[in-house]
Amino acid sequence: WFACWRPPPGSAGGGCGGGDFLGGAEVFEDDEEEVVVRVETVCVIVFIPPSYHLLMRFAISSHSTIVRILTDRFQLLSYMDAFFLSWSREAAEAAAAAAAQAAAASVAEATA
Repeated sequence: WFACWRPPPGSAGGGCGGGDFLGGAEVFEDDEEEVVVRVETVCVIVFIPPSYHLLMRFAISSHSTIVRILTDRFQLLSYMDAFFLSWSREAAEAAAAAAAQAAAASVAEATA
């Protein structure tokens, strides 16, 4: 089984057990303008029988997602590429289907 939680806002280290992780917002100052990046942190722990664990900390922003993975059985990491590739393919297919539906709805409105 697994558990998933969002740390409270303003917690140190992103709220998933501390560390050097960025949580909240970071301000990047450029020569021309100031850019604020909002980062949401989601933590997931997966218990794998008989006694192994897979911890994942997702840093989600509007531009990218960073996943940090910790495990007590390194062999599990060899399966992570396949997991994330299948996950990203499903997301791309869902986005394409939604875009096709939106295009069909706009064409239907234009002809009505």
